[in-house]
Amino acid sequence: MAFETISLGTQPAGTGGDTARTAFEKVNRNFLAADVLAAAMSQVKFEAIRDQNKERYAASGWVSLGNHESGKQVNECKPGLYTSLTTPNTLLIGKSGGVGGSKNDNAALNMAGVLFHLPVGFSVKFSNAPDGKTTYNKSTGVITNHATVAAAFNAQAADPTNVEVVTDRQDMWGFEAWLEEVSTTNPHIYPNGLPQSQATTMDGIATSASARPVTYYAVFDGDTGSKGKGLNFFALTDAQKKKVLANHKNNLYYLNDGRLVQWRLRQRTIAGAGNANWYNVDSNNQISSWNHLTFAPLANTIVRGQGSGNTVGSTQYYDALIHPNNTNPKLGVFTARTPTVISVNSECYFLACGTVNRLNQGAYHYSYNSSGSAAMAWITTPAGQVQWFSAALAKQATNVVDCFNTFSLGGSKTENTQAGAIGSIYPQARPDGHFHDAIYADGQGGVCRDMRYSAYGVDTVDFAEADQKVKNGTYRGFEKTKLATALSSVDSNVSVGGSFHVTEVIATNAVINVTAALSGGWSGFKNAQSPTGSISVFELSRDAVSTPTALRSTNNGVSWSAFTPTFNAANNSVTLTNEPAANIVILQYQAFAKQTESAPNAAVAGLVPHNVFASSDYRSENGALLGESLIGKVLKNNTGVSVNNKSLLSCAIDSSGELTSASNFDGVTHQSLTLGSPANNSPTFKAVSYLANINQQAVPHFAYTELRHNGTSFGDDGKQTIVDNQSTKTDLNGNTVLVGTAKLKEPIGWIKNKV
Repeated sequence: MAFETISLGTQPAGTGGDTARTAFEKVNRNFLAADVLAAAMSQVKFEAIRDQNKERYAASGWVSLGNHESGKQVNECKPGLYTSLTTPNTLLIGKSGGVGGSKNDNAALNMAGVLFHLPVGFSVKFSNAPDGKTTYNKSTGVITNHATVAAAFNAQAADPTNVEVVTDRQDMWGFEAWLEEVSTTNPHIYPNGLPQSQATTMDGIATSASARPVTYYAVFDGDTGSKGKGLNFFALTDAQKKKVLANHKNNLYYLNDGRLVQWRLRQRTIAGAGNANWYNVDSNNQISSWNHLTFAPLANTIVRGQGSGNTVGSTQYYDALIHPNNTNPKLGVFTARTPTVISVNSECYFLACGTVNRLNQGAYHYSYNSSGSAAMAWITTPAGQVQWFSAALAKQATNVVDCFNTFSLGGSKTENTQAGAIGSIYPQARPDGHFHDAIYADGQGGVCRDMRYSAYGVDTVDFAEADQKVKNGTYRGFEKTKLATALSSVDSNVSVGGSFHVTEVIATNAVINVTAALSGGWSGFKNAQSPTGSISVFELSRDAVSTPTALRSTNNGVSWSAFTPTFNAANNSVTLTNEPAANIVILQYQAFAKQTESAPNAAVAGLVPHNVFASSDYRSENGALLGESLIGKVLKNNTGVSVNNKSLLSCAIDSSGELTSASNFDGVTHQSLTLGSPANNSPTFKAVSYLANINQQAVPHFAYTELRHNGTSFGDDGKQTIVDNQSTKTDLNGNTVLVGTAKLKEPIGWIKNKV
């Protein structure tokens, strides 16, 4: 995306502006020195600058993403946001001298025409990970914090239909902007309008804390560590007042009635109420009747505005763009309802920036608590870590409750489940090495959706860049994890983004059903073992982007042994030692969240040259991850010509502006493919990419076709059949192949309306 240094603009000429300025001067002349008055910005000038910004930008969003610390970037396609794996529950934005290609090291936001400049190293904070003591009522939205783990699970047992213990939480983070009066009873002003600022000076003047309660500054419920520092404006000298008023980044100005006001920005994070994705974090949601910023379609889970209040309001629902009660809709942000009591000008907005999948503080078990982080126990010293499958345990876990309790080891052995945290003396217990209080770039315990959209309008250059990143496997997606049993693999309710941890069980249904540690299901996939046994090569269910690790049991889970299977990256398979039907093998590896989802055909807003892409290649950088996402199959070819980039010969567009293959048009045709015969009987696909304008969001779409080689040819007709979602057609060789339309799961930004 193209980001640039912002300009504050100038005072517009004209009778209206001059008249308002005169009125402003008359009101303030008696208590402001002339040079201070000259430095101050008037309401007319500030609003004129806002109007300029509204014209300049496509929507509220990121004017600059900032740069990041090398090696810690959250998103390969967007700079600025990076991990802080030594500071609990924290992500960082902006790095002095950082990398990423942004023109500014620090980030900047446009909130309804008001610009806010974040300092480098700005902290995005999250609350503690779930500890097994909180329940959520799915029918009422009520959250209850219990005194003990036992009390929480007892509440769930008493009403399992409605009540759940929160163990798999998803948190949402963003920014709230509002206008607040500065007065003798509320005298503090803050650097760049940031009440949570920890800066020790503001325009060279030493800062101090105000008398306001910590709840005013809180990032999340219960946060007591975010109280910022600022200046008592009325205790400043005239020279100091002139400094802070002249710095337009402080967003200070005088209303026409003489009141001093400041636009302010608060970072807020809201913990997910239960074990599910957020119901709506999209301010541009055009479909749901529940067009609020909300965890669930329940009043108790709607996010409310706080603005100038010491605590969050009770009636200030955050409404999406088209909500009928949204009286001041702004593209890119949610608007607080009836914000009169929390903002001087009745404006209060929320910019949703992303979600994070959280681990919990219980012990890790691949089936009962796949989001756990601690080991079951330790023997005497930290070096004696006891995993869920260890024979040293006197008792194996049989349910999720066990994962939040300590286990008896017998004799003089000791136990401890209070680990899995940053700085713990105990080793990491999870196979992916994640701690519960670190926020990772992706996967379990990491960033899921990254919704930091540019405030600038997207053009075809941005689309071409994004299109290339999708094809080379660097554009991250997100998807719901799977819950597998002997008979099926139902999506879970919680999504992960980027690379994530996968568990795959190789066993017969008969063995699974008599193995206690498997009978309850697991987070992942089932790879069927033959009842006759002696199978040695197993193709993985997902495209593995890491080498699998493995456990084996020969006695229905009574004991387990770890081993390293032979992994063939090209055909995405593991070679084992002729596993008999009685054996169980658990494989764990990293997969990449799907980048696309099925979608209707949409009106074309842009095309790029050579946008017919075809691949049978097994490598991520050559389209394998896009192929897996589109046709649901793993590409395996490692020889010959495995990638094509071809041009369209014709591109029929109907009266709705959509691609069409209707018989009365010349269709969507392309140059002949020159792919070679694929090795390993690899699946193959081709796709035509185009940009669509979905309610002013720039969303890449892919019209795709599965290709099958019969030993002689692919039987490709040189056409792209255009359908909504997914269907099938017969190729020239008589094979039934998939055809469909998919869209990128995350928009690449906003399309600016043409005036």
